[in-house]
Amino acid sequence: STSSQRNAWDRKFNELLDFKQHHGHCDVPQTYAPNPKLGVWVNKQRVEHKNLDDGNISTLTDERLERLEGIGFRWAKRRGKVRWEEKYNELLQYKARFGHCHVPTKFKENTALGRWVSTQRAECKKFCKGEKSSMTSEKIRRLDSIGFAWFQAPSTYSYSK
Repeated sequence: STSSQRNAWDRKFNELLDFKQHHGHCDVPQTYAPNPKLGVWVNKQRVEHKNLDDGNISTLTDERLERLEGIGFRWAKRRGKVRWEEKYNELLQYKARFGHCHVPTKFKENTALGRWVSTQRAECKKFCKGEKSSMTSEKIRRLDSIGFAWFQAPSTYSYSK
């Protein structure tokens, strides 16, 4: 690879390091608003890793592979419990910033968080009715402990940010 390609990869790797310092993980969403190209780059690393595994041509060198694994990069997207923890931590950050847990469904900076909050409400309703749900009493307790908004916020809240 050329030195400019190497430099571009190194730049993205450093952006990923910054992301990890702020978020505690390397799973940059492809729709990450502050840096959409980083999310696309992370996905490309996963595609290149799959190419390598499948015996196809890949731009992922041993050195790059080791560097990514060295910072805890995961080759598969995470689901379930880890994802819930991530969103819960994002909600804690939101509360620290805005002073409440009333995340609007269309929160521009993090639409996934708005959807997640809405999903927690729906899952809690199912759980309380005894229906199949991903909600647990432990999750309810943790959400309650931070003042989770089980009902949507009145329109008096300002979401201009």
